[in-house]
Amino acid sequence: PKAKTIPAPGDTLGDMYVRTGHTAFNTISIENIGVAPLTWSGATFSGPDASVFSLFDQMSQAAPRFPRQIGVGGGLRIIEVRCTGAAQERWYRATLTFHTN
Repeated sequence: PKAKTIPAPGDTLGDMYVRTGHTAFNTISIENIGVAPLTWSGATFSGPDASVFSLFDQMSQAAPRFPRQIGVGGGLRIIEVRCTGAAQERWYRATLTFHTN
C-alpha cells in the first residue's frame, strides 16, 4: 500500500478564517497508489487550535469511521477538513496526521 494525498504532506491545505459559530472547510483527497490494500486507521489534529477542526467523509456524509480500507488501483476518498469558529473570529491552524499501514 502507498498513500498519496492532495495536498502533499507538509503542504498547507488552505487558510480558514472562521466567524464565531460558523463553519469553513477545505478538501483533502487520500488515494491508494500501491499494489496492496491501504488500511487507514485514523487521523489526528494537533496544535493549539486542534479542537476546532474535524473530518467529514463526502461519500458517507458523516464523520469517517476507522479502520477504513482503500482498495488497490487508485481507491480514492475525498475528506472535508472542517473548522468550526470558536469564541473569537481569527485564523485557525492545526496539523492533520493520517495514520495508515
